[in-house]
Amino acid sequence: MFKRLHFRALLLFCCFWAVRAGAQGIQNPTHWEYAAVKQGEGTYEIRISLKLDKGWHIWAIDPQGDGMQIPPTFKIESGPDGKDAPVFKETGKKHLESMEGIDKPVAFYSDSVTYSAMIRSKAGNIVKGTHTYQVCNDMICLPPTTIPFTIKLP
Repeated sequence: MFKRLHFRALLLFCCFWAVRAGAQGIQNPTHWEYAAVKQGEGTYEIRISLKLDKGWHIWAIDPQGDGMQIPPTFKIESGPDGKDAPVFKETGKKHLESMEGIDKPVAFYSDSVTYSAMIRSKAGNIVKGTHTYQVCNDMICLPPTTIPFTIKLP
C-alpha cells in the first residue's frame, strides 16, 4: 500500500511539474514602443511600434481570411481633445498569404509594424489607452492580450 501511495504522489508531482514547465516555455514574443510626435500646433501623431521575435506574426487590422483571426484594436481612454476616437493605421511589410486551415488568404505582419493615429491635444498632456492583440507562429496562436499604455505629449 505504501508503494502505491508513493507512486501516486510521484506521478502527481511529475504532472504538476510538467504543466508548470510547459506554461513557462512560451515567452512573450512582442516588444512594444510608444511615442508621440508633434505634427503642428495642437496636433500629434501617436505611434505604437511592435517588433516581433523571429517566427511570430500579428494579424493586420483587416486580416481578411475566414473571420476567425483576431485583429489588433486600439482604445484611447484619455488625453486627446475632441469627441471622435482616433483611427489607427498600420505601416510595415504586409503579407497576404494562404495558410493551412483557413479558407481565404490572410493579411499579417512579421518582424515589425507601426500603428499610428492623429490626435488633437495640448502639449504635456498624458494619453492613456489600451490595445488588444493576438500573435501566432506556425504552430500556435497565443490568447488575445490587452495591455495599457501611457504616452506623454511633447
